Amino acid sequence: MKNILIGLTLMGILVGCQSAQETIKQETVVNKMAVEKAVSPEINPIQVLKLKGEDGNGFTGTLSTTDNWETAILVDNMNKTYGMERVISGSGIKLQDKFGNNVQFDSKEGIFETNGKEYFFTLDK
Repeated sequence: MKNILIGLTLMGILVGCQSAQETIKQETVVNKMAVEKAVSPEINPIQVLKLKGEDGNGFTGTLSTTDNWETAILVDNMNKTYGMERVISGSGIKLQDKFGNNVQFDSKEGIFETNGKEYFFTLDK
């Protein structure tokens, strides 16, 4: 009986040590992942949208970003470049430059406003 109690006690200690070792291994993996992320942060990929004018309005362009649409560069078919920043919008994403030119779009279509003219377009991703 005494041997059985000693055996059960030893088994309990061994099982407890194994779970502690497993916890240490898991914490080490988590810490290693955190260090790797801090050392090599994710690089934002470049996102580019092609804008195709509707109703034969002649507008085409490209809209590109590297920071998930917080800022973007619009290049139109006249090769004019607009540096834009995100502003508040009711729906979709709206970007505006310092001269009031703006572009607003959702998943399929949008509008570009410049010099008092509006150009409707569809997105060709």
